Amino acid sequence: MRTDLAQDEGRGPRRTFDELVDTVQDRKALEARERDLVVRARVEGMPWSSIALALGITKQAAHRQYRRDVP
Repeated sequence: MRTDLAQDEGRGPRRTFDELVDTVQDRKALEARERDLVVRARVEGMPWSSIALALGITKQAAHRQYRRDVP
């Protein structure tokens, strides 16, 4: 969602806004990729403790965050 912010020859509020929008889109894409990889890891038999180690969180946090996504 972009608005009509004044454009300042590629700098200023418009560029900052566009970069912010792009960053949010990138983050959402990375979160989806992470979720897909966690699901694949579980399907392949990887234990929650190994997934948690890769994510830099506790086993309990990993399970809590992704358990609904795992078939």
